Amino acid sequence: MAFVFIDLVAILLPLQTMVRNITYQFTVTAISVAASTTTTTTTIR
Repeated sequence: MAFVFIDLVAILLPLQTMVRNITYQFTVTAISVAASTTTTTTTIR
Protein backbone atom coordinates (compact mmCIF):
# COMPACT_ATOMS: atom_id res chain seq x y z
CA MET A 1 0.00 0.00 0.00
CA ALA A 2 2.79 2.39 0.94
CA PHE A 3 4.63 1.57 -2.28
CA VAL A 4 1.55 2.38 -4.36
CA PHE A 5 1.31 5.74 -2.60
CA ILE A 6 5.00 6.46 -3.30
CA ASP A 7 4.45 5.54 -6.95
CA LEU A 8 1.49 7.91 -7.15
CA VAL A 9 3.55 10.74 -5.69
CA ALA A 10 6.41 9.96 -8.07
CA ILE A 11 3.99 10.14 -11.01
CA LEU A 12 1.98 13.14 -9.83
CA LEU A 13 4.90 15.43 -8.96
CA PRO A 14 6.36 15.56 -12.52
CA LEU A 15 2.81 15.92 -13.88
CA GLN A 16 2.19 18.89 -11.61
CA THR A 17 5.47 20.47 -12.70
CA MET A 18 4.64 19.83 -16.37
CA VAL A 19 1.17 21.37 -16.02
CA ARG A 20 2.70 24.37 -14.26
CA ASN A 21 5.26 24.81 -17.06
CA ILE A 22 2.59 24.54 -19.76
CA THR A 23 0.36 27.03 -17.93
CA TYR A 24 3.31 29.39 -17.52
CA GLN A 25 4.29 29.16 -21.20
CA PHE A 26 0.66 29.60 -22.28
CA THR A 27 0.32 32.69 -20.08
CA VAL A 28 3.56 34.19 -21.41
CA THR A 29 2.48 33.48 -25.00
CA ALA A 30 -0.95 35.00 -24.42
CA ILE A 31 0.59 38.12 -22.86
CA SER A 32 3.11 38.57 -25.67
CA VAL A 33 0.41 38.04 -28.32
CA ALA A 34 -1.82 40.57 -26.58
CA ALA A 35 1.11 42.99 -26.31
CA SER A 36 2.06 42.63 -29.99
CA THR A 37 -1.59 42.99 -31.03
CA THR A 38 -1.90 46.17 -28.98
CA THR A 39 1.36 47.49 -30.44
CA THR A 40 0.26 46.68 -33.99
CA THR A 41 -3.11 48.35 -33.48
CA THR A 42 -1.43 51.44 -32.06
CA THR A 43 1.04 51.54 -34.95
CA ILE A 44 -1.74 51.26 -37.57
CA ARG A 45 -3.60 54.15 -35.99
